[in-house]
Amino acid sequence: RFFRNKALEQAGDARMIALGIGDDAALLNVRPGYRCVISTDSMVESVHFPSDYAPAELGYRALAVAASDLAAMAARPLAFTLSLTLPQTDEAWLEGFSSGLASAAGDLRMSLIGGDTTRGPLNIGVTVFGEVASGAEMRRDGAHPGDLLCVSGPLGDGAAGLAAVTGAELPAELTCAERDYLASRFWSPQVHWEFGLELARVASAGLDVSDGLLADAAHLAEESGVGLHISLAELPRSAALGRWPAAQREAWMLA
Repeated sequence: RFFRNKALEQAGDARMIALGIGDDAALLNVRPGYRCVISTDSMVESVHFPSDYAPAELGYRALAVAASDLAAMAARPLAFTLSLTLPQTDEAWLEGFSSGLASAAGDLRMSLIGGDTTRGPLNIGVTVFGEVASGAEMRRDGAHPGDLLCVSGPLGDGAAGLAAVTGAELPAELTCAERDYLASRFWSPQVHWEFGLELARVASAGLDVSDGLLADAAHLAEESGVGLHISLAELPRSAALGRWPAAQREAWMLA
C-alpha cells in the first residue's frame, strides 16, 4: 500500500530493471562493459538521527546518505532496496516516510526494487545499486605524490544542522534562513552523482567524507600509501557555519 507505486518503482531507468518488487529477489540488466556498484547503509534512531524528526525528512535522508557512496565511486544510480525495522505499525508514519523516500528516489532517479520489514527498535537499512564503466570507478587507492587534494563543497554544515534540529543553543547572529539551510543540509543532503561522473575524468582517487574529513583523508592516505597535507585555512565553509566560534566550526569541518 505504501511502497509499491509509480513514484518509487518507476523513478529510475526502467530498462535496467528486469524484475522488481514481488519476487524473492530483484533482477537488474547490467550492460556489457559495466560494473554493478552496491553499497549498504544502516540508520539507527538516536545514533544516526535524533528521536525528534519528521518521517518524510527521515525517508529522504535514508536514501540520500546511502546513495552518496555511489557518487563517491563515480557510479550512476540505478535502484535500491529497503530493510525496515519498526517498533509498531503506524500508517501515518509510513505515509510520511514513504513520501520522503519517493522524493529522494525521484531526485536520484533510483527505483525501489524490494526489501524486508520486521518488528523491533527503529532501524532503516538501504542497499543501493549503481553502474560504472569497467575501469572508470573512482577508488581510494589511486592517489599519487604531487596530486592536489580537494573537497567538492563546504564542510561542517551537517554537524551544524544536527545542532539546529536538536534544539541546541545556536549563535544569536544565526538568521532563520541560515538555520533552515543548515537543517536542510542535515535532513536533505544532496547527492551530486553527476559531478562524480565528471570528477572521475580527472581524479586519481576519491571517496565521500561521511566519517569526517580527517578520518576519511586517513582512509585515502592508507589505501594509496601516501601522506596528505590539508590546509585548514583553505577549507570551504558556508556563511551559516561562520556564525559559530572558530574552534567549534573547525571541529565540525574536520570531524
